[in-house]
Amino acid sequence: DAEAQRDAVAKQVYSKIFDDIVAFMNDTLGKGKQGSGNGKYIGMLDIFGFEDMPKNGFEQMFINLTNETIQQLFNDVFF
Repeated sequence: DAEAQRDAVAKQVYSKIFDDIVAFMNDTLGKGKQGSGNGKYIGMLDIFGFEDMPKNGFEQMFINLTNETIQQLFNDVFF
């Protein structure tokens, strides 16, 4: 039970740090402020193309990373 609590706290801490980094980057690029965007952005490219979601969370990053790893394995095996 203590391990589950530890893991839950670690997940929350990393998720908060990730959200703060994304917010900082958005503000720096000007996307975080309504109407002040300068056309710059950072997108994630995965096997389905660029994702433009209203909110990409910490878990979504790991889902994308896993998908990329699986795609790379597929490419290595079949091509």
